[in-house]
Amino acid sequence: MPVGCLLALLLALPAAALASEQLVCRGFPAEIAARAVSQWSELELSVAAELAQRPLWFVLPRRDLAAIGQALAVASGSWWSDDGALLVADELAPAPLSVRAYGALPRNVAVSEELVREVLAPWLAPPAGLAQDPLSETWTASLPRAGHERLQALFSALAGPAPRPPALVQPAEPALPLPAFPASSAHLAAWAAALAAGSGWAVALAPGLDPRAPAPPPVGDTAAALAALRRAGYVAELHHRCLGIAAAPLGDRRHPAQRAAIAVLALAQLGGDDEAALAIAATLRRRLRPECWRLPGWTIAALRGRRALLVVADPPTIHAVLEALEDADRRGLSAWLAEGER
Repeated sequence: MPVGCLLALLLALPAAALASEQLVCRGFPAEIAARAVSQWSELELSVAAELAQRPLWFVLPRRDLAAIGQALAVASGSWWSDDGALLVADELAPAPLSVRAYGALPRNVAVSEELVREVLAPWLAPPAGLAQDPLSETWTASLPRAGHERLQALFSALAGPAPRPPALVQPAEPALPLPAFPASSAHLAAWAAALAAGSGWAVALAPGLDPRAPAPPPVGDTAAALAALRRAGYVAELHHRCLGIAAAPLGDRRHPAQRAAIAVLALAQLGGDDEAALAIAATLRRRLRPECWRLPGWTIAALRGRRALLVVADPPTIHAVLEALEDADRRGLSAWLAEGER
C-alpha cells in the first residue's frame, strides 16, 4: 500500500481505536507524523518549518507528553517544549506577552542586566523585552507567562539570604522483565518495536540510523536491552520513559531552558574574595561540561558580594558543579585553580 494511503488510514482511525493502539511511525515526514500523533494522543503538537519534511522513526505505547516529545525530538534531531512544539532554534515558541514591573534587588546583590538576559534569552525573542532603570534599579519585562515565572524564580533565588541548593537527581529506572520479547528480530526497527511493546517505553531512532540494520540478540529485561544496544555500537539513552537509539550521545531533548533549575551555591567554605569567585566560575565553564554553558537559558556566574555562584542548568549538571566545588575544598582552592590553568 502506498505511503499516502497508509497515512490516510492512520489519520482516519477513530479516536477511541487510536487511543488503545501502539502508534508506530516508519519514515513519515515530521509534519505529517505530528498530525497523526496529535490525533492519537489528543495533544496539540507543532513542528518547526525546518523539520517539516524530515523522516521520523518512532514507537509510542502511551499518551504521555514527555515521552512523546522526547521520541519526536530524538527522531527529528530537535528539542521539544512543554507546549508540544518541536524546535530547532534557541528561542521557545511565541506566546502572548504581558508587561510586569519588578522591584530592585537587595543592595548586596550585584547582578547585571546582561546576566539576567542570558537566563531569559529563550523567552526574549522580539517583541518581548527586558529593561532595568539605572536610577531606581527596578525592572520592567514584557514576557510570556513562562518567562515571567523564570524571572520571578531568578530574582527570588538572588534575593534569598541563604544559598539555594539544587533539586535532587531522579534515580535510574529499575530493570523491567521482557517476557514477550521475540525470539529473534531481523532488523533494528522490529527489535525496537518489540522492546516498546514489552517495556511500555517509547522508542525512537535518531536521524541517520538505518531501521533495517541488523537487530541485537533477544534479551530478558530492559537493562539487558540497553547493554545489547551498546555492545552493538549504538548509544542508548532513556529519558522521560523514552529510549533514544543513536550513533552519538543524545541527552534529554526537552528544551534546555524548560528543564533548567536555578541554584545559588555558597563558596564561603573555599575562602577568597570576589576575584576568587570569578576565577572559580571561569574555571568551571572551561573544565566542567563546557558545551552545557552554551545551551539557551543556562549559565554559571559569580555573584559579587555574596561569595556564591549562580548556576542555571539541569539538576545533574548542578550536582556536577557541587562535586567540583567539593573537590576544590578537599584539595585547596589554589591547587584546584592551578590545575585548570595547565
